[in-house]
Amino acid sequence: MDLGLAGRRAIVCASSKGLGRACAWALAAEGCEVVVNGRHRQTVAETAAAIRAAFPQAKAIEVPGDVTEDEGRRLLLAACPEPDILINNAGGPPPGDFRDWLRDDWLRALDANMLAAIWLIKASVDGMIARRFGRIVNITSAAVKSPIPTLGLSNGARAGLTGFCAGLARETVAHNVTVNSLLPGPFDTDRLKPGEAWRRIRTKARKPRQLAALRELAAWREETARRRDLPRNRVARDELLERIAIQRPASAADLQAIRLVPRGLAASRDGKAMLAAVGRAMALPEEALPRREAKEGAPNAPVALLELLKVLLRARCEREGVTPRLVASAADLERFAAATDGAAGPLASGWRHALFGRDALRLKRGQLALAPDGDGLKLIDLKPGQGAPGQ
Repeated sequence: MDLGLAGRRAIVCASSKGLGRACAWALAAEGCEVVVNGRHRQTVAETAAAIRAAFPQAKAIEVPGDVTEDEGRRLLLAACPEPDILINNAGGPPPGDFRDWLRDDWLRALDANMLAAIWLIKASVDGMIARRFGRIVNITSAAVKSPIPTLGLSNGARAGLTGFCAGLARETVAHNVTVNSLLPGPFDTDRLKPGEAWRRIRTKARKPRQLAALRELAAWREETARRRDLPRNRVARDELLERIAIQRPASAADLQAIRLVPRGLAASRDGKAMLAAVGRAMALPEEALPRREAKEGAPNAPVALLELLKVLLRARCEREGVTPRLVASAADLERFAAATDGAAGPLASGWRHALFGRDALRLKRGQLALAPDGDGLKLIDLKPGQGAPGQ
């Protein structure tokens, strides 16, 4: 069925995984230009590449960043200033007892799960009204309708967003701009595959026994999250699991001594379950231990070109007020410099290409030279056969 969305521009927040990814995928299937967003650059790139491969007619723009932060929202709107479709989506605040929450805890929850969405709506809705088409969908939680006692921060912030949008929708619908909320419960994501959950955790752990502990801890977290109907990071954050896996505590005292472990966790039911997970890992025979797959190294990049690319990247990011690592990582620059077929990776298209990739490619091809200009950098166009100034 053709939904008539071909050619529409869509921002889908937190769309590198889970329900956000499914939304981006469905919109791309309809021929939309989709902005793929997430906090981890690699996951964003993988999702965008999968969308391009599946739907060659669709355009997938990669924008890594945290939508709950000002910079993340700025990057989204820079990549797609006039969206026709806006899907608001963000992870929720941690569970707990409201008696323990401070004012700052409430403000963080409101910023992430109410105000972040409102700021993006504010930046987009008037353009939608002017073009007489707009679709705004907020992915919140079933807890808005059926509040969960331990999720007070989420209940309050997400209910506030729902109430705000209910009022806004009554004004915008006359202009063919609709505002709706999606209140999901459990759905089929990677969370439902506990045995593979450890592979998604960025870790410095490399020893097989440490990886086994991480695998057991991550599987416990996935199963616990599903049983309690909670996001995994509300059960235990990645950083905590990594630290426990590396140190592999043998007792409650050892567990409590780990720097990231909250007070009282070691004596709790979750603390005992974590110790049991580590115990299972320690009991595995050597041949059953997991190992990280070796990563393919980037080809050797010309050192001089690599240094010039770093200079150009810093200059471009200072001018635009963007953090360099959001545009290109060290590995991205190495692959770009070593590639023999022009642009490579995330610099080949989208907002990164416009901000940095285009000039980086010209520098690589010898069509551009760099020269100091006071406190800044001057870009000099070179004609074919012309060397850089001073050669």
